[in-house]
Amino acid sequence: MTFGSYLLCSTSGDPITIDRIRYRTPVKPRSVSLKLRTVTPKVWKATVDAGQIGAALGAPPHFRQREAPGDYEDARTGSRITQSCADQDKEGTGFTELRFVLDVGKQGGYIDTAWIDYHVNGSPYTLRLDWKMVACGSRIPHTVDGTVVCDGKQT
Repeated sequence: MTFGSYLLCSTSGDPITIDRIRYRTPVKPRSVSLKLRTVTPKVWKATVDAGQIGAALGAPPHFRQREAPGDYEDARTGSRITQSCADQDKEGTGFTELRFVLDVGKQGGYIDTAWIDYHVNGSPYTLRLDWKMVACGSRIPHTVDGTVVCDGKQT
Protein backbone atom coordinates (compact mmCIF):
# COMPACT_ATOMS: atom_id res chain seq x y z
CA MET A 1 0.00 0.00 0.00
CA THR A 2 1.36 3.42 -0.91
CA PHE A 3 0.41 6.79 0.51
CA GLY A 4 1.40 10.13 -0.94
CA SER A 5 0.28 13.60 -1.94
CA TYR A 6 2.78 15.04 0.51
CA LEU A 7 4.04 17.78 -1.79
CA LEU A 8 7.43 19.12 -0.75
CA CYS A 9 8.57 22.58 -1.75
CA SER A 10 10.53 25.58 -0.52
CA THR A 11 8.62 28.71 0.43
CA SER A 12 11.78 30.81 0.23
CA GLY A 13 13.05 29.25 -2.98
CA ASP A 14 16.24 28.09 -1.21
CA PRO A 15 17.00 24.35 -1.49
CA ILE A 16 15.84 22.10 1.34
CA THR A 17 17.99 19.21 2.57
CA ILE A 18 16.27 16.32 4.34
CA ASP A 19 18.01 15.21 7.54
CA ARG A 20 15.65 12.34 8.35
CA ILE A 21 12.04 11.24 8.20
CA ARG A 22 10.51 9.73 11.33
CA TYR A 23 7.10 8.14 11.79
CA ARG A 24 5.02 6.48 14.51
CA THR A 25 3.40 3.10 13.83
CA PRO A 26 0.66 2.01 16.27
CA VAL A 27 0.39 -1.11 14.08
CA LYS A 28 3.80 -1.80 12.57
CA PRO A 29 3.91 -2.82 8.90
CA ARG A 30 6.47 -5.44 7.81
CA SER A 31 8.43 -2.58 6.28
CA VAL A 32 8.15 1.06 5.26
CA SER A 33 10.14 2.62 2.44
CA LEU A 34 10.15 6.30 1.62
CA LYS A 35 10.27 7.54 -1.95
CA LEU A 36 10.51 10.95 -3.55
CA ARG A 37 8.58 11.19 -6.79
CA THR A 38 9.52 14.08 -9.05
CA VAL A 39 7.21 14.95 -11.91
CA THR A 40 8.82 17.38 -14.33
CA PRO A 41 6.83 19.83 -16.48
CA LYS A 42 7.59 17.63 -19.51
CA VAL A 43 6.10 14.51 -17.86
CA TRP A 44 3.19 16.55 -16.48
CA LYS A 45 2.22 17.80 -19.94
CA ALA A 46 2.74 14.46 -21.70
CA THR A 47 0.81 12.18 -19.35
CA VAL A 48 -2.75 12.22 -18.12
CA ASP A 49 -1.81 10.10 -15.05
CA ALA A 50 0.99 12.38 -13.83
CA GLY A 51 -1.04 13.90 -10.96
CA GLN A 52 -0.59 13.31 -7.26
CA ILE A 53 -1.83 10.08 -5.73
CA GLY A 54 -3.29 10.07 -2.21
CA ALA A 55 -3.28 6.29 -1.79
CA ALA A 56 -2.90 3.29 -4.08
CA LEU A 57 -2.48 -0.46 -3.93
CA GLY A 58 0.98 -1.63 -4.90
CA ALA A 59 4.35 0.05 -5.09
CA PRO A 60 5.53 2.85 -7.36
CA PRO A 61 5.55 3.37 -10.25
CA HIS A 62 3.27 0.46 -11.21
CA PHE A 63 0.22 0.56 -8.99
CA ARG A 64 -2.65 -1.86 -9.49
CA GLN A 65 -5.10 0.82 -10.60
CA ARG A 66 -2.78 3.03 -12.68
CA GLU A 67 0.71 4.01 -13.65
CA ALA A 68 2.40 6.91 -11.87
CA PRO A 69 5.06 8.38 -14.13
CA GLY A 70 7.93 10.42 -12.77
CA ASP A 71 11.39 9.93 -11.38
CA TYR A 72 11.57 7.91 -8.14
CA GLU A 73 14.41 7.89 -5.65
CA ASP A 74 14.76 6.85 -2.03
CA ALA A 75 14.02 9.67 0.40
CA ARG A 76 17.00 9.67 2.73
CA THR A 77 19.42 11.88 4.61
CA GLY A 78 20.84 14.38 2.15
CA SER A 79 17.95 14.26 -0.33
CA ARG A 80 17.38 17.76 -1.70
CA ILE A 81 14.14 19.50 -2.56
CA THR A 82 14.57 22.34 -5.03
CA GLN A 83 10.93 22.83 -6.04
CA SER A 84 9.67 26.32 -5.26
CA CYS A 85 6.19 26.47 -3.70
CA ALA A 86 5.38 29.50 -5.88
CA ASP A 87 6.20 27.50 -9.03
CA GLN A 88 4.48 24.36 -7.79
CA ASP A 89 1.17 26.23 -7.47
CA LYS A 90 1.16 26.91 -11.22
CA GLU A 91 -0.53 24.33 -13.46
CA GLY A 92 1.89 22.11 -15.37
CA THR A 93 5.08 23.10 -13.54
CA GLY A 94 5.58 19.70 -11.93
CA PHE A 95 6.04 18.74 -8.30
CA THR A 96 8.01 16.70 -5.79
CA GLU A 97 5.95 14.25 -3.76
CA LEU A 98 6.90 12.20 -0.68
CA ARG A 99 5.46 8.66 -0.77
CA PHE A 100 5.23 6.15 2.08
CA VAL A 101 5.30 2.57 0.75
CA LEU A 102 4.02 0.07 3.33
CA ASP A 103 4.56 -3.66 2.98
CA VAL A 104 1.90 -5.22 5.19
CA GLY A 105 0.86 -8.73 6.07
CA LYS A 106 -2.42 -9.95 7.52
CA GLN A 107 -2.00 -7.64 10.50
CA GLY A 108 -2.18 -4.49 8.34
CA GLY A 109 -0.22 -1.33 9.04
CA TYR A 110 -0.90 2.07 10.52
CA ILE A 111 1.18 5.26 10.60
CA ASP A 112 -0.50 8.00 12.60
CA THR A 113 2.14 10.75 12.51
CA ALA A 114 5.33 11.52 10.60
CA TRP A 115 7.99 14.17 10.99
CA ILE A 116 10.34 15.48 8.32
CA ASP A 117 13.51 16.93 9.84
CA TYR A 118 15.30 19.18 7.37
CA HIS A 119 17.48 22.25 7.08
CA VAL A 120 17.61 25.31 4.86
CA ASN A 121 20.78 27.43 4.75
CA GLY A 122 22.02 25.68 7.90
CA SER A 123 18.87 26.34 9.96
CA PRO A 124 17.05 23.20 11.21
CA TYR A 125 13.27 22.72 10.95
CA THR A 126 10.71 19.95 11.47
CA LEU A 127 7.50 19.49 9.51
CA ARG A 128 4.86 17.38 11.25
CA LEU A 129 2.42 15.34 9.14
CA ASP A 130 -0.71 14.35 11.05
CA TRP A 131 -2.31 12.36 8.23
CA LYS A 132 -3.36 8.83 9.13
CA MET A 133 -2.05 6.11 6.80
CA VAL A 134 -4.02 2.90 7.30
CA ALA A 135 -3.68 -0.43 5.48
CA CYS A 136 -6.47 -2.62 6.84
CA GLY A 137 -5.73 -5.95 8.49
CA SER A 138 -6.42 -8.06 11.58
CA ARG A 139 -4.77 -5.62 14.04
CA ILE A 140 -6.32 -2.45 12.60
CA PRO A 141 -9.35 -1.12 14.50
CA HIS A 142 -12.63 -0.63 12.67
CA THR A 143 -12.54 3.09 13.51
CA VAL A 144 -9.65 5.51 14.00
CA ASP A 145 -10.38 8.83 15.71
CA GLY A 146 -14.11 8.25 15.21
CA THR A 147 -13.83 7.59 11.47
CA VAL A 148 -14.55 4.17 9.97
CA VAL A 149 -11.35 3.15 8.21
CA CYS A 150 -11.67 -0.61 7.81
CA ASP A 151 -14.85 -2.44 6.87
CA GLY A 152 -13.54 -5.90 7.72
CA LYS A 153 -11.75 -6.33 4.38
CA GLN A 154 -7.99 -6.32 3.95
CA THR A 155 -6.31 -4.16 1.32
